[in-house]
Amino acid sequence: MFGNSGEKEKDNSAQSNVWQQVLKESSSRTHLLEEKSIIVLGNRSSGKSSLVARLQNAEPAPEGASNSDGVALDYAYLDIYPTTHSDELLGRANVWSLEGDLGHAPLLDFGLNEGTLHKSIAVCVLDLSVPWKLEESLEKWLKVLSDHILVLKSKLGKGVFEGLQRKNILAFQQYRDPSTTKASADPTSHALVSSLSSSSVSVDLETEELPTLGDGILTHNLGVPIVVVCSKTDAIAMLEKEYSYKDDTFVYIQQYLRRVCLKYGAALLYASAKRNSNCDILKSYLLHQLYGFEFSASAQLVDKDTIFVPSGWDSLPKIEIEFSNQKVCSDADLPFSEVIKRPAILQQHKSIYEAEVVAEDDQDFLSNKLKLIEKAEQQQTPASSILTNSPLTTHAGSSPSEPTTPYTAVDKTPVRRPPVGLQTPKDAKTFPGGASSAALGGSTPGFSPLILPEGPGARGTGPSPRSVSAKTNEHKVLSDFFSGLLSKDVRKGSAGGTPVGTGTRPPPARTASSANTTPTATTNNNTTTAATPPTTNSEGN
Repeated sequence: MFGNSGEKEKDNSAQSNVWQQVLKESSSRTHLLEEKSIIVLGNRSSGKSSLVARLQNAEPAPEGASNSDGVALDYAYLDIYPTTHSDELLGRANVWSLEGDLGHAPLLDFGLNEGTLHKSIAVCVLDLSVPWKLEESLEKWLKVLSDHILVLKSKLGKGVFEGLQRKNILAFQQYRDPSTTKASADPTSHALVSSLSSSSVSVDLETEELPTLGDGILTHNLGVPIVVVCSKTDAIAMLEKEYSYKDDTFVYIQQYLRRVCLKYGAALLYASAKRNSNCDILKSYLLHQLYGFEFSASAQLVDKDTIFVPSGWDSLPKIEIEFSNQKVCSDADLPFSEVIKRPAILQQHKSIYEAEVVAEDDQDFLSNKLKLIEKAEQQQTPASSILTNSPLTTHAGSSPSEPTTPYTAVDKTPVRRPPVGLQTPKDAKTFPGGASSAALGGSTPGFSPLILPEGPGARGTGPSPRSVSAKTNEHKVLSDFFSGLLSKDVRKGSAGGTPVGTGTRPPPARTASSANTTPTATTNNNTTTAATPPTTNSEGN
């Protein structure tokens, strides 16, 4: 019994040792590389979130649907593998993205502090779709970074910040074009050496004599590597089409950005997250700067949408060559804003684009709508009150000298009389709708204008059974009237008179009774019928 228990204890201890060994190997493999930080700065809608998504090998969110909108300081991470197709995780790099508001600048301390300054890299993202804002944006975020690092400088130990500056100078001076150097077969081994050596400032950096740099190089040494990224290069075609930007314009923009980058020892890269252009170069360069991975991309200045200038490659003589090749500006000291100006079309709509819209409170909005509805209900008079309670009125076109005409007992509709002084030709009598007898093909002797009833029901304020019936009778009266005229003219034409539609009949002598005759309206039950006008029988006279 005792022997069996001893064997079981040995087996359990052996299994526990195996698991401890597996956990130890897994732990050492996970922490193979030290955690380092990438600080991303830029204006709102400059493309920061989309670039971070591309660095994570993910698709960027659709425009206007970014998950980081409204987040003052966004956090993400990059998984680091020795090769592109490898599954072995070497470590993770922290990515801190500051929202584009200067009021959130103090939050940088979470990602960039005295404990992480020596193992961080800064990325300033600029929006190339609005090139007239490049100067303002670049200066603003470089100042934010500079002010923050100056605060950290006072918290660091003696000589630590100076050591970081010396390291920056050496890195710039020792740059070699990858096309002229042979890449190592194992990038991981070089990364381990770089990771261990960069975790603290070495004594050699403090004692070694620094090389002499050219004019305008690292005059603003912040002690951290910097990469300036111009995003949204897919907008170059839009700028050429809508704002008539030429190749010389982009050359001038490029040389200006290179001058600023040279002062900070920064790299310059053009990228488009939408087209996934140059994003792989950006990721490789960041890992090269942080962990020392081999980097094989050389400087590129030919294609204007994939510009890449690594730190240490550029110099003032090279920039001057580019400046001399463009004709946009001849004075290198001229301010950028005087050369790349805001288009006039945007200046006219500046207030529209930059106006801040404040939403109205829900309760106030509903209260205002309720008042409008109540006011509309009070102004709207029901049809029944119009038919029964309307006062006696006179048509708006009648003369004050004429007596007022009351509503009829059936439909309360006034009978319109012709205005006093209205003169119409004897051979062109006026018909309803503004037509004349001449326009209709002839004239009718002794006929005075027929004025149809017009009231609330006829004005379209609301259909009612009475108004519909009155309109039906009106159409019937008109139809019978014109049918009678046409049949009469046809009979006269067939009897040897003047053909229909030709000639003009002489007006007959009108008697006093016929001259004073006006149309009358008779009522029968619920309908109103307009009497036909009296006519003079030419054969009887």
